[in-house]
Amino acid sequence: MSQRAAKFTQADVSRVFKAAKAAGELVRVEIHLDGRLIAVPVSRREPVEPENEWDGVK
Repeated sequence: MSQRAAKFTQADVSRVFKAAKAAGELVRVEIHLDGRLIAVPVSRREPVEPENEWDGVK
């Protein structure tokens, strides 16, 4: 572990998530070693039903 304090706090990360939620976005937060917080948009996927090979059989 590093002896220096973190450049960000849990409150900083919480603010990122709250802002994304208010904007209707889904994000993943990446925390870099140099102290940067980056919010990466994540696409929402609808559940896809797998194709059934028996659907075409009559």
